[in-house]
Amino acid sequence: MARQKTAILILAAGKGTRMQSALPKVLHPLGGQPLIGYALAAAKALKPDLGVVVIGPGMAAVADAVAPWPTVVQKTQAGTGDAVRAAKKRLSGFTGDVLILFGDTPFLT
Repeated sequence: MARQKTAILILAAGKGTRMQSALPKVLHPLGGQPLIGYALAAAKALKPDLGVVVIGPGMAAVADAVAPWPTVVQKTQAGTGDAVRAAKKRLSGFTGDVLILFGDTPFLT
């Protein structure tokens, strides 16, 4: 049986205003690595056919942290559904399963 193609979206556009920090929420360290590092590790272990990280405007530091994974910018940061919509163009033509991970929620995979 052939393996189903898989795309993984990692949502990392949240501002993290409650953290009261200029550092994007997904870059805050936990256990020696940024929060998003855990989502990236889980995603890479699955060897997806396509991987995309959704970031917010002005989050070049997050794009650098997730490289070489491609990023798309969620221009209006209007919630989780809007973040998925922001990646729609990058998924154009993809047929298979899409797994959505949250970049700020480590250990939930």
